[in-house]
Amino acid sequence: MHTPPLTFVIPAYGQWPHTSACLESIAAHVPPSQCEVVLVDDCSPDETQSGAAALGPALFGERFTLLRNETNRGFAASVNLGAAQAWGLRLFLLNNDTVLPANPVPACLAALDGDPSLAGVGPILTYSDGPDARIQHLGVAVPYALKCVHLYALFPAGHPVTRRQRRLQVITAAALCMDRGLFLEHGGLHAGFVNGMEDIDLCARLSHAGYGFTVTPKATVVHAEHASPGRFDREAANDALLHSRAAGLLHPDMAALAAEDGYALHLTAWLDPYLLPEGARLAELDATGPDDPHAILETLEQEPCWPLGYDRLESAFRKRGEWSRALAAAVRRSAFLPSQDAYRAILDLASRAGDTARADDASRRLADTTRMLARPEGLRQTALAALEQARESGDARLSTAFKQWFAANARTFRP
Repeated sequence: MHTPPLTFVIPAYGQWPHTSACLESIAAHVPPSQCEVVLVDDCSPDETQSGAAALGPALFGERFTLLRNETNRGFAASVNLGAAQAWGLRLFLLNNDTVLPANPVPACLAALDGDPSLAGVGPILTYSDGPDARIQHLGVAVPYALKCVHLYALFPAGHPVTRRQRRLQVITAAALCMDRGLFLEHGGLHAGFVNGMEDIDLCARLSHAGYGFTVTPKATVVHAEHASPGRFDREAANDALLHSRAAGLLHPDMAALAAEDGYALHLTAWLDPYLLPEGARLAELDATGPDDPHAILETLEQEPCWPLGYDRLESAFRKRGEWSRALAAAVRRSAFLPSQDAYRAILDLASRAGDTARADDASRRLADTTRMLARPEGLRQTALAALEQARESGDARLSTAFKQWFAANARTFRP
């Protein structure tokens, strides 16, 4: 077999229906000349091994390799094994819970080839395909310290923010194209992480070495996020390991990235980031925005971070006694503009609408945020450290965000 330009490396632990759909989508959209596929079965408890042994060769012939861990070793070790066995000059790391609606390879390779300073390129990830698709991943932003969030998560896939290519410090390894030699040279994914934060650690090391990352708007992959069982079982341990390994390797960039698109960074009382349209745009929306629920919904598609729009929408549905629609508006608001008041509104409306699942979720969120707010000194010290870092680096936007946080929470947190 000739050396392929690219190898898809797909780790899998169970979830054979997802894996088979992923393989079939690659076969349907990526020409044989462009790739080989290496699937690493991480000791799956289901039919992954037998299913892949039959389906892989049927779809890809000799361009398919099936590897198996005899014990469950985790995402990082599986990816590293696949990368070591790959023949391609480039790797395309791909979660098994993804589906390719079209061929992402040419756009990712073009972006990678067009900028030698890039370590990796990813496609846009969405939760679904079609006109109602929402963004799952458009890049990872760092609001402060080592906190990382998906930039513009849940924005409509057709929103203007999706059309611009940004230079980033971190992108997800759920769909990541990069040079195989560079991946191996820098040690691949650190196997001390267990199904989480391996990609942040890798990107932090490469960013510190002078490389960058980007997400190309010319390629899209659908991702059933968090489909893997036990995805968050080791979250606290992973977070501690990341802080021990990557402290100082990343710098805050969310405020600057958001400003490029006309947004300002803000912080909840428990220091989670959210975005608001910058002053003039927000004032314009508040002054001229519609009052009709249908028109408000259309405006919120164009501007998902409009607080008064959610107020008007929820109020209109409450007046009509349309509790399920009011609940949907409150849930949507909480995704973009989280607050304890938003969770209380969900709890109230879920009770009225008879939606016990939403009520339980709102109760959990209220309990979680109340626990965080019960440790004010820890939040205050985190905010002070982030404010000092912003001042030292001359990041006026981030400084403003933390000054606003101290002002909004003056009774509890004093600078």
